[in-house]
Amino acid sequence: MQSWRWLSLCSTLAACGTESAASIAEIGWTFNYKDYTDSTKPDDLRGCNNQAAIPDTSAPPYDAISKVHVLIKDPQGQVPGVDQEYDCGIGMDGRVPVRGIVRQTYSLTLEAKNAAGVVLYRFVEPKLDLTGFISTTYQMPTATGELAFYPTFPGADPCPSAVANILIQASNNDFPDLTTETLSQPACEQGFSGLQPRQIYLRALPVTIDTDTFKTFNPFTLTLKAQDSGNAALYCATVAARPVRPGNNSLGGNVNLSSSCP
Repeated sequence: MQSWRWLSLCSTLAACGTESAASIAEIGWTFNYKDYTDSTKPDDLRGCNNQAAIPDTSAPPYDAISKVHVLIKDPQGQVPGVDQEYDCGIGMDGRVPVRGIVRQTYSLTLEAKNAAGVVLYRFVEPKLDLTGFISTTYQMPTATGELAFYPTFPGADPCPSAVANILIQASNNDFPDLTTETLSQPACEQGFSGLQPRQIYLRALPVTIDTDTFKTFNPFTLTLKAQDSGNAALYCATVAARPVRPGNNSLGGNVNLSSSCP
């Protein structure tokens, strides 16, 4: 009889069923691409497509957010937690239920990734109290920055006709093994007065690795090689410490290439 009364009471109180049978927590997420190190910068809220509210149509689109990795860990490593990826829209349109773990305090890491697995946004809560039911949406700050610049060439021609593409390598000086990428972009485009250099966009440059590396100055080494159609290097440049801030806050000027290549 007492057991029946308890079940009847639970069915009457919504919280009893919500917290115990369904989930012990619900977690959602949003994304903010602003430079979080500068309090004067306005919010730059993004959806799963990761595009600005008023996009720059002259620039390439940002990588969309494909998955969000939810990692809930026991700091002592004694009890199981949660280690799972979800489609981005699940936590934007609602909240992900957390079930089947012991009620205690955990650490929480949320990482939003593009289709290639690059972490675009990261949120860390070292002390997530799950001793009681919570339903929360976390705003994830950007984990990347970007650069935009024009290459310049020696001589009278703004962009020599023999140049077909520019091979670019960008690596974070503090974490070179984790953050090196190489990509190729067209070097020139037809302007009103002949070939002109195309603006180079480098995005998804990692500027945070964990909670200890939220910095305003992130030095990147840039290596540029302007190549002909046969991939022979014609003009080169190396920039040893180009600063990259979080979000859309590109610093520095154009990159001057020379005919001296290693």
